[in-house]
Amino acid sequence: MKRARQDDPAEPTKVSRTKTTKSYSHPFNVRPLANLLLNETYDDQVRSDGLGVFSELPDLLLLYILKKLSAKELCSCSSISKIFLIFCSTDQLWEVLCFEKFGFTMPVSSPCWKYTFLGSSFQDQLDRTTLNLPQIYSDHLYFDWFYSQVDITPWIGHDNIERRSGLTIDQFNEEYNLPNKPVILTDLSTPWPCKETWTKANLNSRGRRVLAGITSLPKVNTKFQHYYTSMFHLAPPYTHSLFIDPNNGQDKITRPEEYSVPPYFTQDLFSVLSQRPQFRWLLIGAARSGSCFHQDPNFTAAWNTSLYGRKKFVLFPGDIVPPGIEQTGPDDFVPPTIVMDWFVKHYSTLKRGSFLEAVISPGETIFVPSGWWHTVLNLDETIAVTQNFVDEYNLENVCSYLETTKPELYAQFMGGLQTQKPDFYEKATKKKLSEWDEMMNEDDQGGAFFL
Repeated sequence: MKRARQDDPAEPTKVSRTKTTKSYSHPFNVRPLANLLLNETYDDQVRSDGLGVFSELPDLLLLYILKKLSAKELCSCSSISKIFLIFCSTDQLWEVLCFEKFGFTMPVSSPCWKYTFLGSSFQDQLDRTTLNLPQIYSDHLYFDWFYSQVDITPWIGHDNIERRSGLTIDQFNEEYNLPNKPVILTDLSTPWPCKETWTKANLNSRGRRVLAGITSLPKVNTKFQHYYTSMFHLAPPYTHSLFIDPNNGQDKITRPEEYSVPPYFTQDLFSVLSQRPQFRWLLIGAARSGSCFHQDPNFTAAWNTSLYGRKKFVLFPGDIVPPGIEQTGPDDFVPPTIVMDWFVKHYSTLKRGSFLEAVISPGETIFVPSGWWHTVLNLDETIAVTQNFVDEYNLENVCSYLETTKPELYAQFMGGLQTQKPDFYEKATKKKLSEWDEMMNEDDQGGAFFL
């Protein structure tokens, strides 16, 4: 159906997917798709006329095709129509091209990938203010930009996780480890030298090469200072998250004596494995980057200490699937791929007190128990260290998970426990024996088996 056209590119957009009252006006006059319902005079031929036969394609598929083009081809497509100009100016298209051209030595001279690639002499960034671009409604085009602009302060002020200091190991185990309860510990990193040495300047000076995971690009090796330079250039949600093992081989840019495992977490039963899963990382991320909802690998527990910058944690018990996570099977879940997407769409819909949340400040350590769902949003540029572990308190959860999903690793783990830590092997197998004994006892009391 054709509708009368509305030309009001200067009107700001009020986003309905968050409770904030702030208005956000996209630089290329893109609006979220839901806003189309409020515009009764919109001419839906605008997109068709501007894209021609390509208007039949969903936005995501069109962007996928455009991502295959060279920079010269993208610029040529931009001259076809104003709608093509909007699509071809999307930052995610120019991200890969920038890394192909500059690697990690790219200049940080522009707020977006396109103008970084084309250089400061490219005049399109000035011309866009006089192009009188038509309105276009697209979530894929709008929200990539919106996530870098939305006000995150409403997500910061709520904390309901206990903060403790001075606990003995027995107190910690009794009050938090045994009941599988999160807690923030405020006094564990006080003696760590890394609080002073793991800074940008010091890590840069070591000249180490690190593995950086960057959006749609594969993991690449780069020097630490190049990583940091490009991290400052990126706009969320396309920000870096650096995951490396602080004490592991070629990825090592830190020294083991610069931090120590807190005394509550020193029991490490996966040490019986000759080839154990990765379990410790140095995490570095820009503001608004982070990790989407997940349960830690192999149902291990974890501790996470922030050394620089603040992190927002949201946690749900393992038996409560957080909103926004698609369940595709009994034990198969698909979380959102962008952490900002979850906060924008779901955080304000949660009932206060139905979940745990806190902002972790530098020097604080959060204990994430086995099986707890959690998502982490970096409120600032952050540096943190984290480690996963198996101890006597989460051993049962880990064994149950491994037995059903990773039988080879389970067999190796049980074999290692049997030969190196027989007491824990007995503990791991005792549960199964007791379940069998319980069924046999029920049979003795009048139950029956039918074969």
